[in-house]
Order: sequence, then C-alpha cells, then structure tokens
Amino acid sequence: GRAGKTISGCIRPGIEVWKLGEVIVLEIVNNNAHREDTAAGFQMLEP
Repeated sequence: GRAGKTISGCIRPGIEVWKLGEVIVLEIVNNNAHREDTAAGFQMLEP
C-alpha cells in the first residue's frame, strides 16, 4: 500500500490465488538461472 492507505486483494472469501501468485512472482524475480539462445540472442529461463 501507499503509506498504509491502500488495501488490495481479492474480496471473495476462500480465494487463495493471491498467495500462489505472490510465490510465483517471487520465484521468477529472485531466480538467476538463464540461458542465452544464440540464434535469437534472448536470455531464456532454464531451471
């Protein structure tokens, strides 16, 4: 939130998707694994 003034999340009771979404985002953000595709020049995730 912004200075404690913002509340966000799912308003429906029993929804667990936000917890799962946070874990997936953290795993991707904190992951250093990559492989550069020599043909395209892009870095691709590789576990």
